[in-house]
Amino acid sequence: MVNLPLTADDAVDGRRKIGHYLGDKMACKGNEKQTDEFFMLLRHPLFCTNVLKIMYACCQVSTTLCSYISNQVQHMDSLMGILMGKVEIQDMEVNSVIEMILHIYSTIVIQLQTMPTAITDAASVMISIFLESTIASHTAAAALVFSQMIYCGLTVEVQPEEMLQACLAVFTDLQQICVRCPFDYGVLDGLLLLLCEMLAQTEGPVAQMYIETGIWGTLWHRVAQALQVINLETDTPIHDIDQDGENVVGFNPPDWTLVSPQGLMAVLQMAVTVFTKETNQCIPNLAVPDSIILLTVLYFKGNLSSVYNGFHCDGPQLTADMILEVTQLCCFPFAVDIAEELLHQVQQCLFNASLLPRLIFCCTKYLKNEQLEIPINLMLRLVLGSQQFLKQFCKCVKEQKTVSLLSQCTQSTSSTVVSDVVSICSHLVRMSPQHAPFVKSVFHGSKGDYDPLLKLIKHNSATVRSRACSLVGNLMKHNSHMYGVLKQREKLLNGLIAGLKDEDPNVRKGSSYAIGNAAYHNGDLYVKLKPCIPLLVELLRDPVSKTKANAASACGNLGAHSNVLCLELKKQKIIPRLLDLACHDQNQGVQVNAILALRTLSQQDELKKEMMNQKAVDKLNAISVATTPRPLSRSSKTQSLLINSFHSNNGSSSVVYSHCSKLVRMLQGKG
Repeated sequence: MVNLPLTADDAVDGRRKIGHYLGDKMACKGNEKQTDEFFMLLRHPLFCTNVLKIMYACCQVSTTLCSYISNQVQHMDSLMGILMGKVEIQDMEVNSVIEMILHIYSTIVIQLQTMPTAITDAASVMISIFLESTIASHTAAAALVFSQMIYCGLTVEVQPEEMLQACLAVFTDLQQICVRCPFDYGVLDGLLLLLCEMLAQTEGPVAQMYIETGIWGTLWHRVAQALQVINLETDTPIHDIDQDGENVVGFNPPDWTLVSPQGLMAVLQMAVTVFTKETNQCIPNLAVPDSIILLTVLYFKGNLSSVYNGFHCDGPQLTADMILEVTQLCCFPFAVDIAEELLHQVQQCLFNASLLPRLIFCCTKYLKNEQLEIPINLMLRLVLGSQQFLKQFCKCVKEQKTVSLLSQCTQSTSSTVVSDVVSICSHLVRMSPQHAPFVKSVFHGSKGDYDPLLKLIKHNSATVRSRACSLVGNLMKHNSHMYGVLKQREKLLNGLIAGLKDEDPNVRKGSSYAIGNAAYHNGDLYVKLKPCIPLLVELLRDPVSKTKANAASACGNLGAHSNVLCLELKKQKIIPRLLDLACHDQNQGVQVNAILALRTLSQQDELKKEMMNQKAVDKLNAISVATTPRPLSRSSKTQSLLINSFHSNNGSSSVVYSHCSKLVRMLQGKG
């Protein structure tokens, strides 16, 4: 029991069992006399050190002994007497003894989750050691006691400058540690917990002080040292992705005795707060390749796996918390308004650091469904942010279990997670048809009936419904492969048609886009699309210009491949409605789409005749006259400027004129 090694040893379980048995026996009723006589040996120089070791070992595993000692004034007085130098300790043991007493105080507070009177009375001494000691290991041990006292309700005023100075002294000059911290705490944990608490509770520009005093940078270097992110043989960063069975050259497991997972969590929480309060100063740290912050927060090898597997019941939750804090940090550049050049630099650094593959790996291995909201949102920002992240994501699709992750996310109770996943998939298939098989596999369901996609189109969230409709539209953008699915799964097609009359404008916009693409490549779905014609006519009056434009295009597509729907199109007065848009709509995009739809429909003789009956040529000629570019006189500098203004602001008018002229020629038999 008097052998307390600094590093982990094979005998730790046995030592704990003995300590638990011995501690409970000493605190057992009827043994008070022997226990008190034993602990009175603390006042004897020859026995003091060994008795302290036994007390420390037993208190860590016996709550009853902690309670007994804290209620015995003579034993608490003995500890304070030793701390105040009233017992002659050999010089070579003094540092060990002081560290051990401080850790015993911490152990009692942690075990009892309250502050015994004797420790409350000793609070000023603990704070004095923390602020005034010139021995770094004593300051660190006192910081742990101090942090636990604060968590138990101790209120004390310490100036931020004093606290920062004490912490900085330890970070820059940490001497030899003599005693291992209790309960798997790290040597620096007390300091980190205090800094985190001060940042959260103290008013004023504390975050700015952290940066200006230099403690911010020094802290990260110490954490990087603990996580061993540098290959000591080559003095270069270890770049890795935490995957099963992967061996990284130069990798060493984290030194949790210096900074424990709890301490690392305090650092990450601090980082989020500092980034929030000093955003402009902090974000550039993410734009520097191999910056110490970037290296540390994205270093997952061993870090996560050792926490997950090595810290019993707390491991999984700690691992998830770390991932979420890191994810939140990486969201900052995308959540605030920063210079485009800086954003590009940040994106490049995050790409080079393989953030996206790491993120996907962590989501699949360590996070539960309810924890995916922030990581999936970051994933969306990255994939939509640049082409290189899109390619990196597609590479991950082949190498990791991304399909199962995204499929799982579509069943999430969080509409934000669902809509973000749908947006990622929609963007993929919009960019290239080669991504369609992957996207389909995410939504085709266990029975291959696309039931998950149908549920999204009918989702109670309008955002999900609109993005699901857009996704189906993008699946039909490049080819007609999805037409067969819509033929067989009528509920899916009916869901899209129902979206045309949805209360939400974005759903109507997405649905009109999908319906238009369902008729674009061929007429296989014409018969099934007939019910949507009156709904499209209504959308030609929609207040959202993009929806009107989509509806106009869809109307044109419904007459592009055959005359099957011509009668219904005439009945619903499609031609006069499109002519009205072409001639009078204020949005030139809507005008162009209406003219193009008319050009397509004019291929059907019945509809062409209807256009002539509606005096389409005269009406379109009027548009042509109104939109014909007219050169201005160059007689003055002012008129020259007007010419430049005309051409810059009226490019769309030229497009309207061009399409309108082509349609007129077609109607006159000249096209």
